[in-house]
Amino acid sequence: RQKQLDIVADVIEAILEGRMSPMEFDFIVAGQGESDLERRFIALANDPRRLSVGMSFVFLQGYIQDMAFAMFSSIDNKVVPSHFEPCGLAQMQALRYGAVPIVSYTGGLGDTVHEGGVKPNGFTFPIRSRNDVPVTEEEIRIDNDARNYNAWELKEAIGRALGVYYDHADVWQHIIENGMMENNDWSRSIHEYIQHFFFSSGLGWPFMPMPTMFELENFSWFACAFTWPGMSSIKDTN
Repeated sequence: RQKQLDIVADVIEAILEGRMSPMEFDFIVAGQGESDLERRFIALANDPRRLSVGMSFVFLQGYIQDMAFAMFSSIDNKVVPSHFEPCGLAQMQALRYGAVPIVSYTGGLGDTVHEGGVKPNGFTFPIRSRNDVPVTEEEIRIDNDARNYNAWELKEAIGRALGVYYDHADVWQHIIENGMMENNDWSRSIHEYIQHFFFSSGLGWPFMPMPTMFELENFSWFACAFTWPGMSSIKDTN
């Protein structure tokens, strides 16, 4: 439910059934999970109607890490339609590999993937909140409405990506380059974490400037340096 791959199946089914306009793309789903969803993907991979709409669909059942990285290096887009995602690694891996991410605008996905602005690096789409386990008729209705909305927005985001890919090659290349140069490693994040930690205590930086990256990488100096009000001394456990 978290990864919300059911809306991927919804979009493909809607295109095959003529409820959504066709789009020319080759779609690969790789992984394992809920048996009902796996059966849907197997059925889609064997549905002959895909040939009449200029689309191919492949389902690779199971997970092999080396194959996943091989896919990152050969695909044009990585779709991450999560219902929620506190951080997310797939979109950051895709950025580094030059696979333009198409993601739901939530959590860490929205923090790292930007459509438009000064340095666009992917495509995003809004989503509505869904019930994890809808039980009552009202919960099921709300979940279905959100699911349909999210599937439509995913299809629109894919359409925008295809429009840039086919009609604006220079823009597409710029998006790829922005993503590959994106800095999402700890050299940036750890500064922000420590900064928030100190300022949330109300003390600011005590008696010293912001640590350098060398000092952060050699962390033991920090682990035994201070005592905060109401806290015991932090000891170096290295």
